[in-house]
Amino acid sequence: MYKLPRRDLLKSALGSMLLAPLLRVRDLQAQNMNPKRFVIFNAAGSFVPEWFPTNPGRNYNLRRPNTAFEDLKSDCVFMQNLQHSTSRDNHHERGMVTAYSAAGSDAGDITIDQVIARHLRTQANAAPIDYFAQALYGGRNNDMRTLMTYDAPNRRINPQESAEITYNRIFAGATTTTVTAPTASSNTNARRIKIFDVAKDDLAQIQKYLGQEERSKLEYHINELTSLSRELASNVDEQPGPIQMCRDIELLGDRNTVREESSLVNGVTNLMNLCSAAFQCDRTRVMTLQVGFSGDHYNRLRGFRASSQTRDSWHDHIHHVASRTNHQYYGEWMWMCELWSSQLARLARMLKAIPEGDGTMLDNTIILWGSEMGIAHSHSPINVPHLVIGGRNMGVDTGQYIDFGSNNRQDHAKLLTSIKHAFGIMDRGMGNRPDAGPLSGFLLR
Repeated sequence: MYKLPRRDLLKSALGSMLLAPLLRVRDLQAQNMNPKRFVIFNAAGSFVPEWFPTNPGRNYNLRRPNTAFEDLKSDCVFMQNLQHSTSRDNHHERGMVTAYSAAGSDAGDITIDQVIARHLRTQANAAPIDYFAQALYGGRNNDMRTLMTYDAPNRRINPQESAEITYNRIFAGATTTTVTAPTASSNTNARRIKIFDVAKDDLAQIQKYLGQEERSKLEYHINELTSLSRELASNVDEQPGPIQMCRDIELLGDRNTVREESSLVNGVTNLMNLCSAAFQCDRTRVMTLQVGFSGDHYNRLRGFRASSQTRDSWHDHIHHVASRTNHQYYGEWMWMCELWSSQLARLARMLKAIPEGDGTMLDNTIILWGSEMGIAHSHSPINVPHLVIGGRNMGVDTGQYIDFGSNNRQDHAKLLTSIKHAFGIMDRGMGNRPDAGPLSGFLLR
């Protein structure tokens, strides 16, 4: 009986199948060579009840205000029935303290952005700036309501409010770079076509040494490979265009305010553009974006005005009583929620448009949109909205809506722990939940 020499076997398609587990390890190692990035986005102001999708699973349906993510559904993980582990009073202060640290006291604790920034700064190819924190205010409350990131207990981080200062830090020493590359799917398809072509040749060589029955089975597989090769070839872009990686951006104001509509919109636009520029120019890989403080009255926004007599602020009308969908100002609440979602979706698209490794920049970035408050301004740590966008190359099981159920609510410390794991930080927990463990269903491995 003829025996295929070992060296020839390893060159063959059969050898490739035997080596598949080792090749997977090499693929993961290659993915780890791609820069990993992290974004926190937090906008004070409660979420409308319709914020969560319907139909949990992979075929979930988006509703207003999150229809802006329709073309990004495969990159998203919506999570319902996560909860903060601690609370106090109306949860405004404790919610801000614990949202990204899982801290159990008003002293706070190191937040997830700082954990990741410290980890990334130790890498050989680290970005020149560890971390950016950029905020858009129209005034401040006490520190617990206003500041949400910590580098240690009782050590809060003041975010930068000047878009111009952050702009100068991003572009100081940065150079505009244009690359020409096909889309990530075209890169992947082209590689697969080459693999299939080699496999077909190998299988044809093996076929001559087999009996009739085995040859027939092998011929079937060769035909299948041929069909796959043709299908993939039809999806390869023949003329890839130039892609500008690090490019200048236009600022729409410097110290924008949340108190006036156009200034608020311009300010949130600046937040997303600055984050995209910082990543594309590789000036930093960790950025926290914040709008307002918890319980912000957004005084004067869209005609609302606050006074001790009239109780006519945004906070009084929207934040407290508009949880009824038939409330006269429910449309105003929806407007704000759609502003947040449309701008964050825009950031995700900017990152997704940049090819990087075996995927896109978004595949190597985790964007976390959290909240300091439960859904519909419940003044509660229960059912806190969370959305993660991106991170496919980091092991995030994207493209799903997970509802843990009101009888099986999960501590949000588990999500923070899983995000650390995606960055290779294999801690067992976070904050006052040191043994929380990872969140089930969030990571592929």
